[in-house]
Amino acid sequence: MQITGYNSCYNSLEFCFDQFKWKNYLIQVYERYENENKGNIYNKHIFYVIDNVGEIILRVQTEFSPISIELGGPKYLLCANKGTRHYNPGIGFNDDFEYEVLKSNAIKLFEKYMK
Repeated sequence: MQITGYNSCYNSLEFCFDQFKWKNYLIQVYERYENENKGNIYNKHIFYVIDNVGEIILRVQTEFSPISIELGGPKYLLCANKGTRHYNPGIGFNDDFEYEVLKSNAIKLFEKYMK
């Protein structure tokens, strides 16, 4: 997937609410409008790591998890995707999280999976 502009939003179901530089990469952070339990997993907050030609090389996202909720766990699991690989390091959040804590954990996953 390619991002075509600094402020592009290619999906009408989400909006960009933060962007910053990390190392030599542009990070764009999106949030989905969806916020209800329909029994399906969906991505709520998405951090795209974008290289200097506009290609997304890593995605870190909070995934709404109905199963985690049923088991008494957090509402969202922080996961990552790189190519066809999916990673779940076991980090969870509920609705009352602080964005800076989420951002800090996302950056730790950038460092871990960008090696």
